[in-house]
Amino acid sequence: MTHRSLALLGVSTALALGCASTSPNVVPAFTFDLDGHRYGIALAESGAERANDLVLLEDGRLRLRVRDRDQDGRLDTLLVGAIRLEEADAIYAHGIAEARAAGAYKEREPARTFSVRHLYRTLVVWSVASGGSDWENRFVVYENARRGPVASDVDSDGTLDDHPELQDDYVRALEAARREGRIETLEDRVRISLLEERPRR
Repeated sequence: MTHRSLALLGVSTALALGCASTSPNVVPAFTFDLDGHRYGIALAESGAERANDLVLLEDGRLRLRVRDRDQDGRLDTLLVGAIRLEEADAIYAHGIAEARAAGAYKEREPARTFSVRHLYRTLVVWSVASGGSDWENRFVVYENARRGPVASDVDSDGTLDDHPELQDDYVRALEAARREGRIETLEDRVRISLLEERPRR
């Protein structure tokens, strides 16, 4: 079992992660119509870090931009505009469904992902950008092919901020990642390294 994220195919424009400008210089990789508005899904990337943005361009201005930081199909951060995340998620889900139907969406593993088997379960931890050069860790357990809740370590200090019942497994996954040289330590914070990177100690 591997954790997968969602990525657009055929992206022609890359955007810098963390940018929250209202400039119209955003070219969505996929556009779709809903309730009289034309929305788009754009790729934001910096090196190997990638995210998806739900955007709305009207009258030559960027009216809405909401980020799916780890491309898991759920929006996390409002960058431009005023909308509830639940409402934006419904619009985003509609766009993902249309992109899939058009063959413009695929699944891929996030760049900073590590998984390990423990007994009959698979433990997966991955690091995602959370604005600028910052990041956080997320953790999930697959049991008998069923995905459990996603827990967050916002400070990436090795302690989960929610779902404390998963803390022991989270530590177990981080220790396994460290043994395999897949942990970066920066100022007492940890994140999963890219496969092609040499971990910093």
